[in-house]
Amino acid sequence: SALGAFLPQLPPSHTGDINWLSAWLDAASARYGGLGDLLRSLGAFSLYRSATYVILVGLVALATLVCTLDRWRRAWRRAFHRPIHQLDPTTVDGINTVTLPIVPLAEIQDKLEQRGYRTRVESVSGVTNLRGDRHGLSSAATLITHLGVLLIMAGFGLSTWLGQQTQIEIGPGQLAPLELEPGLEIRNDGFSLTHYPDGSVAEYRAFVTLLQEEQQVREATISLNHPLDLNHLQVTLIGFWEEEAGTGVLLQVGRDPGAVVALIGGLLLLAGMAQSLYLPHTYVLVRLDADHMLLSVRTTSRMGDREAEVAALSRETGL
Repeated sequence: SALGAFLPQLPPSHTGDINWLSAWLDAASARYGGLGDLLRSLGAFSLYRSATYVILVGLVALATLVCTLDRWRRAWRRAFHRPIHQLDPTTVDGINTVTLPIVPLAEIQDKLEQRGYRTRVESVSGVTNLRGDRHGLSSAATLITHLGVLLIMAGFGLSTWLGQQTQIEIGPGQLAPLELEPGLEIRNDGFSLTHYPDGSVAEYRAFVTLLQEEQQVREATISLNHPLDLNHLQVTLIGFWEEEAGTGVLLQVGRDPGAVVALIGGLLLLAGMAQSLYLPHTYVLVRLDADHMLLSVRTTSRMGDREAEVAALSRETGL
């Protein structure tokens, strides 16, 4: 992917035009001098459509899927089925687990809930065990992250192999078929330039009309940063030229079936990573018997300060 980002990649438009394709490849090869012919023969200018790239992406997707399925059950149990473990009195280390004066159970629960913990209590053989969880759903964040990665790769594949793109040149006042959408035509009704006070160009706008069977369907304005969305197609203004009769426009028409899938995947990836980094799962275990109260703090974050949390809870429970 990084190699494809640094090398020019053959655009999908006009690839059926042999003369255009040959001219594009000649120009791309010329940029790299003596290496140009070698890069061209290796398919470096169409990496994203090469069999090698497809196989590599497929292997990454397969490995991610297997990893996700392997972790799914354990992560699901950690997120939604958390047992109340009984602390062992011999595990007191002064850092993660400490011995405290006995405090009424209701007070402990109140202090924990004030710090964002959800508590559960069970009693066995005269010993009361309490568990408090904060950000418990973070245990499932890894699944969300993996799902996001899979959706991004799926979106990339859909865009690369099922996406379509072409260009349309329309002279002033002329009509042209809107390729990729049979039966629909587009007319160039005008063009305008907006300038800043210093004279530099602020915005380009093309005014177009869509027609179907010579009947007007829609009027629209297309600017550089505001393409026209139409029936899963995106019509973008990418250029213009001046002639005596007015201004001609160059439009790019594309269909990208993977864009929404990749966007959802990216949002899930960010959500999962943010959850893991900034809202780690932290849980507190408390053991109450006739003589002792043990308190222990655990966290899934490698950066989590368990010692600070133990100290804070110790202070709040009256140590």
